[in-house]
Amino acid sequence: MWSPVRHTLFLASLIILAGLTPKKAQADQLQCNSAEVAERATKLLPAGSLVIDFCSLCESPAQVVRVERVMVVKDCDHEVELGGPVLALTQKVFKDGYEPNATWAKSSARFQNRLDLAYVYVEVARNDFRFLGGQLGLEATVNTPAIRLPEELYASLGPHPLPVLSGVPKKVELPAPAVESIRQVFAYHFQGQGRPPILVDLVPCLEVDTKKDSETRYDCLQPINGPVELNSNVSAWTTWLVPRGEDPKGILVQFIHEGIVRQTKDLTVSASGVRARAFTGTKLNKAGRWSIVVLSGGKELSRAELTVR
Repeated sequence: MWSPVRHTLFLASLIILAGLTPKKAQADQLQCNSAEVAERATKLLPAGSLVIDFCSLCESPAQVVRVERVMVVKDCDHEVELGGPVLALTQKVFKDGYEPNATWAKSSARFQNRLDLAYVYVEVARNDFRFLGGQLGLEATVNTPAIRLPEELYASLGPHPLPVLSGVPKKVELPAPAVESIRQVFAYHFQGQGRPPILVDLVPCLEVDTKKDSETRYDCLQPINGPVELNSNVSAWTTWLVPRGEDPKGILVQFIHEGIVRQTKDLTVSASGVRARAFTGTKLNKAGRWSIVVLSGGKELSRAELTVR
């Protein structure tokens, strides 16, 4: 069970080990990759998303990191470098893989490291973290293929975007959802008339495919993975579960700069299929910190953060 325990000297030493010390060399598997693999990896690390850094073949704690900056570095072939705040850290070191009953504590450390894609976990569905290399179709030996956080801890981390998996190679085997979960989705879409739409994803995006007859039409082709240039046109790309036949009204997207709302736009969401996609955008013409917020009925549904330089 997660506990908001104050950092002790022991916990501080774990932070140092997790954030500053490189993983054991003998455990390196997917550290150095081709430029193409490294670039695809960055697509699954959108700004504001959560990852779990955990070397399942090492003596290592696990830590939750919010993606703030990601880039490809040409060194041993190509590596993915990620930076951001550490939000939580396990209070023990694991030797044989992650233990589901682990106790976590909040953290104020910073993470700055080049990733081994076998030991960083991206969120493929709500609170379902899978090792990144596997999502790219790469082979690796791991003691822990998936991690779920304690629900109380996960809820405390707040809204955040999920990676867009539409660009993942078709040979990747995504986890099969439970049959009961599928029934609930079907029931909500086909029999949930009068119920509100459910926001599934909010992704800041530089390019949405709008080409007619394209296989990826209306998908986000370029999620924002780090700082963007001044005057970039940025879209708030969203996915929804909407009851069939419903025409949701009053959904708004706000673009906020340094706490000041600079633009508010209506978002039209249709119920044309089980997965509805909608997007709207604007030019970010001021440097600094921006927030993209989706609201319905005055209530905030989700928020994404990004930096304009």
